[in-house]
Amino acid sequence: MRGSHLAQLKPHFKYIIFTAATFSFALVFFRVFNISMETRKTLFGDGYSDRNTYSAILYFKDHGFAETFLLPMHKYTETRNKADAKVYTHYPALPDVLSASYAVILDTELEWKIRIIPIFLSFLMILIAWKTLAIYLPKNHILAISFISLLLSNYFISYADNLHKHIYEEFFKWIIVWALIYYYKFPNKYPKSLLVGLLAICFFLVSNASFEPIIFIAVLVVGFSWTFKRKIFTPLNFFLGFVTIAAFLAHFYQVVLYYGDFNEALADFTGSLSHRTLGKDNPKNYFTWIDFLQNPFRPINRMERMFIIPGWAFIIMTWFGLKRIYRESREFFGVLMSLLAASYAWYFIMPQHAFIHPFTVRQFGIFIIFITGYSVVEYAKVAKLGFKSDKLLPKLGHGFLIFYIAAMFLTQHVLQAYLRFGFLGGTDI
Repeated sequence: MRGSHLAQLKPHFKYIIFTAATFSFALVFFRVFNISMETRKTLFGDGYSDRNTYSAILYFKDHGFAETFLLPMHKYTETRNKADAKVYTHYPALPDVLSASYAVILDTELEWKIRIIPIFLSFLMILIAWKTLAIYLPKNHILAISFISLLLSNYFISYADNLHKHIYEEFFKWIIVWALIYYYKFPNKYPKSLLVGLLAICFFLVSNASFEPIIFIAVLVVGFSWTFKRKIFTPLNFFLGFVTIAAFLAHFYQVVLYYGDFNEALADFTGSLSHRTLGKDNPKNYFTWIDFLQNPFRPINRMERMFIIPGWAFIIMTWFGLKRIYRESREFFGVLMSLLAASYAWYFIMPQHAFIHPFTVRQFGIFIIFITGYSVVEYAKVAKLGFKSDKLLPKLGHGFLIFYIAAMFLTQHVLQAYLRFGFLGGTDI
């Protein structure tokens, strides 16, 4: 954040950004030292997965990585008994392996020490996010508002010290968005071979961190190639597609090695697929046609959990922001539409998983952070005119919308992330 983009901001915006960053990281560090994973299990940061990752950390420390072919073992934490442990094959194992590696390198089982490296990655992520936002956002209050909305949101705070996949997903996704934009928009800024190599590494790693980003990045590369080149089938797209498939096959090969049988590994994968699409192996979560109809609206109803502006208010405000962007830059508008399509893709391809897990709304993070500055500024102009109007209805409408935003921010961010799972140290309130 010390580059020229920050220098172009007015001093009071620099101060506000510095204050927001200080508050955000102070909260994260306080939580690390004062709230264990047992207490934070209902935090929007997916505390249940954190507990599973810690189980894998202890198992790898006790028995090494080779015994399970790098696959994590759950339900090991309480007893440290191998008989109680259960292998987890359904998701890529990179986050568990990395977290266990931190524990081995640091020679510790202390939770707070292991979380230091994810926090460092979170810090790098916000630097990358700043650089990415500054490509298109004006170096004024629009950029400042978008960046502050990142720093103060559950989207960042709840995952900043996460042991599982979530911080890796967002870290690599921000790099991918930055690199793709530079590849197309500034072809002479960096050697293309350097950017392609960076993209290949990030595609492979993020695809081994989780299945969710695979769909996101697949839609994104096609959207960006169409936005910048009006092409879908490009050498870059085919190459990155090959890298993603290779990453998927690497995890599948792990499962084959563990089971010692290709057919058994394939049955495990197809069973996981049916569960995450239709919930067929779990009658309680079986996906119905009504759920399909509801699914497109689920992220809207969940946005207040992760982002500063709640879903329905976000739609209203974003309408004004997108109108301005469409007038000023069709290219940026295309970038945003690509991000939006990539964000929604998971809800259609893995609908049951998206339906039952509120944290999947995190997929919309980059799009929402990008558009927030424009949306707030443009809506503020409309609201100002509404309050100056002699008519009562515009005043009531804008007043209710602002109250709705404030109420959701108070209950979902201030009370939930800042206090309950923040400075009150896990106290129920």
